[in-house]
Amino acid sequence: MADGINILNENGYLYLENDFFVHYYTIGVLGTALLLGPWIALLIVMAIMMLSKYKDKFNLKNCTFFVSICICLGAACFSGHIVDELFITLFLGFICGYLMKFNTGE
Repeated sequence: MADGINILNENGYLYLENDFFVHYYTIGVLGTALLLGPWIALLIVMAIMMLSKYKDKFNLKNCTFFVSICICLGAACFSGHIVDELFITLFLGFICGYLMKFNTGE
C-alpha cells in the first residue's frame, strides 16, 4: 500500500469509480476544472438566479431540470463513468441550455 497504485495495479491503467477523482488523476487539476467546472458553475449560477427571482423562476419545470443536473453530477461522483459518456454529456448540455434559456430569457 505504501508504494502507491503501480504496485497494486498490474494492468497499467487507473480504475476508479469516481469521475471527479479519475479526471483529477488523469488530466490534473486544470483539466478537471476545465471539464467539470462549467457544469458545477452553471449549477450554482442557476440556483442563485432561481432563488433571487423566487416567485417567477422557482417553478416545477426549473426545479425538475435543476434536480436532474444534480442527479447526473451526483451519479458521476458516486458511481463514475457518467461524464465521459457521450449521451449523458449531450443530455446535460441540453438540460443546462434549456434551464439557462428559461432563467435568463423572458
